[in-house]
Amino acid sequence: FVFHEFMSLSRDNHVLKLRSETLLKQNYLAKYETLKNQVNPHFLFNSLNVLSSLVYIDQRKADQFIKKFSDVFRYVLELNQEKLVPLKQELHVLDAYLFLQKIRYGSQLCVHQNISADLLDLCVPPLTLQLAVENALKHNTISKDTAFDIWIEAEENELVIVNTYHFKNSSHESTGLGQKNLLEKYRLLGSRLPRFYLEDGHYIVRLPLLFAEQWSEF
Repeated sequence: FVFHEFMSLSRDNHVLKLRSETLLKQNYLAKYETLKNQVNPHFLFNSLNVLSSLVYIDQRKADQFIKKFSDVFRYVLELNQEKLVPLKQELHVLDAYLFLQKIRYGSQLCVHQNISADLLDLCVPPLTLQLAVENALKHNTISKDTAFDIWIEAEENELVIVNTYHFKNSSHESTGLGQKNLLEKYRLLGSRLPRFYLEDGHYIVRLPLLFAEQWSEF
């Protein structure tokens, strides 16, 4: 009896150990997949292309580009695992991201910000602003004949991102991953969800602004 009990407990321990190892492996794989997906390959590819051109044309601007690119990259690696970050922090890294994009698109890209200082300590999930703006740039035509405006404002505990709508005709159908990513980040927090819609020739994204203490248990 004792022998059989010992063998049974050994089997149970072995099964529990295998399950624990499997869960640990799955956790590592999930973190790895998250890390791989943190940086948009197109963003990296386009940024490095711009940098390779700048090095030979304007070394001072190339140096600025590298510093801003480092700001964005560091933010992605360090803070994408956080549940929430202050809006002022997101706006800081968005400025670095927009610096890179303005070098690429020139004066055709115009960004207008109007956010009250008393809202800067409210929070959003990390990389939310960059993802919303990146989606706008990805899906619209920007050329020397087609200017592109983005307005970033805040009202009633919502961040409102509006852009002129010049839909880019492409042979590649949109996957909608940007919107799904934003929706999932807020859904996991149990928060109000972002809204996306077209109105009067403009595309509008409304992102809830959150109080950090309300979500500290998530």
